[in-house]
Amino acid sequence: MKTELDDLLKIDMSWLRKEGLLTGLRYSHISWENNVMGSKSSIAIYISVMEASRFARLKYTQTDLCGNKNDFDYKIDIIATECNFGGERYWFICPLDGCGRKTRILYKNGDYFGCRYCQKLTYKSRNKNRRGKIFSLTHFIDLTQKIEELSEGVKKHHYQGKTTRKQKRINNLYRKISTPNMNI
Repeated sequence: MKTELDDLLKIDMSWLRKEGLLTGLRYSHISWENNVMGSKSSIAIYISVMEASRFARLKYTQTDLCGNKNDFDYKIDIIATECNFGGERYWFICPLDGCGRKTRILYKNGDYFGCRYCQKLTYKSRNKNRRGKIFSLTHFIDLTQKIEELSEGVKKHHYQGKTTRKQKRINNLYRKISTPNMNI
């Protein structure tokens, strides 16, 4: 089974943009907290998006299970593509084993950050057994949790006399629960 990327450390290009780190030459720290394990992680990141040189330089120390500390310091190339309505969109070039894929998100599985394809990562939702859900109690519980999550975010049930998209999704989930065989 593939490793699930949902719980891994990641560097997201859209997050870097929101933080204002994709202008000129910038330096920052990125921190993560794992509430389950009680561990904290952080890295130093230098980002250059100047036309002459576009890169992200990552510096971090990793402690293995034996207590040995390993320092990592490497560059990841960044490229820019033109957007249809003006501006640029930045992409990482995966640094692992000559992959060269352009990606918006890099994940840390092991020692280095890389794309999800090189590291054979998958999403948690892809590992769920879809065949075993029919008539199952777990499927019913999953649907009710989805309904609760969506209901919390609903601000309006109707807009200009029409049902909103979120409300339509909630209604569809209620229909799935109420059908006798819970068809998917």
